[in-house]
Amino acid sequence: MILPKRLLRKVEAIYRAFLWMGDAVNTNAGLIAWDAICRPKSNGDLGFRNIQKWNVAAMGNKKCLKRIKEWLEWKVQTENILELLGKISKAKISKARKSILLTIIASVVYNLWQVRNEALWNQKVWQIKRTIKKIQQDALTRLMGALLSKMSIGDKTWLLKL
Repeated sequence: MILPKRLLRKVEAIYRAFLWMGDAVNTNAGLIAWDAICRPKSNGDLGFRNIQKWNVAAMGNKKCLKRIKEWLEWKVQTENILELLGKISKAKISKARKSILLTIIASVVYNLWQVRNEALWNQKVWQIKRTIKKIQQDALTRLMGALLSKMSIGDKTWLLKL
């Protein structure tokens, strides 16, 4: 879920107030800039999580899913992963193609989880283009090794065009 910037600023204000004064309603300025507090411990800073960066990473989820659907030439109208899984199970397509789509969705979920964690724990926000490329590489690597021998000619052709 993507949170509004205003809400994120309020949450950070509560963090800062609690850190400096021990309560959630302090309006005094902090002793150290919040950006410095959010830098990693490996840099000698406190390593607090920058929730605004995490939120930016979360915003990339819908964009990534949209680009993956474009890559698959999949015209499904939802951007919800659970709904996509339901559509795959009900689709009138071969078992091999269903397996391919499920493998790609698994790669999407794993990589988006990894991107969010990078943003939250390491303050690194991946570009959507890089995330998409990683999802595609991971999915195709898994698919080429596991399913290729069991597919029909039509499914192989479809997969190799991806």
